[in-house]
Amino acid sequence: MFIAIIILVALLFSCWNSEKQPVRYRINPAKIVTRKNLTETQKTFLADFLPEIYYENELILLDRKDVENYLLKIRKNKRLKGKEKHNLNRILLDYRMKRIPWDTLTDTSRIIKRIDSLMYRVDIIPVRLTMAQAIIESGWGNSRFAKDGNNYFGIHCFSPGCGMKPGNHSGNRFEVMTFPSRTASIQYYFRTLNTGYAYEGLRKIRANLRKEGKNPDPFLLMTGLDSYSQIGDSYDRLITKIIQDYLPQDIPSLLEPID
Repeated sequence: MFIAIIILVALLFSCWNSEKQPVRYRINPAKIVTRKNLTETQKTFLADFLPEIYYENELILLDRKDVENYLLKIRKNKRLKGKEKHNLNRILLDYRMKRIPWDTLTDTSRIIKRIDSLMYRVDIIPVRLTMAQAIIESGWGNSRFAKDGNNYFGIHCFSPGCGMKPGNHSGNRFEVMTFPSRTASIQYYFRTLNTGYAYEGLRKIRANLRKEGKNPDPFLLMTGLDSYSQIGDSYDRLITKIIQDYLPQDIPSLLEPID
């Protein structure tokens, strides 16, 4: 539980610490059109959730751009400013990597290698993939864990008292984590996929797409989620169905800036 609190504080601090902030958006539920008919409650769930996913991804892209700039600068044998070093170390810690000891580490090749590894982690999870998993794991926000614990992604923890007990299944060795807000749940989900050993395959697929000049694709990245669910290939099919039938295809066109 203590570790989870520390991680959540770090995630929130990273947002407060950033000088640059993306635009915040809203969505009018009445404008949501999907292949299958949705209830008004489902449309409201999407309208509330999608802008938050989009915003958190934009924060990640800001960090990614900073890391790219620092890497380019170092490769040109230019020195980072003190503020840039601090920000880079903040991002490294956010993504569960060791900070760079600037006072003692002078080997540029080692610094470049560390930043290259960071670039592998600092990237978005497609909005539609994130939304599909939130729908599946929380039952459109109706699960007890979503309502009482802001856990929309079925994220587990394994220390007694670290979260909510999963019903009457006394044999379970895990609990379901709780979060102070929906935003914190989204942030933790992103960090889990971007740093967890089990999702190395997802990150590799995404990195290869970037090398080809392509954006992360939800249908390709979902094949790297083998460890997320116990239902195997059926999970991929379920995600595909949710994306195709229950999510709007052009989400950016629905986003309205908040004044």
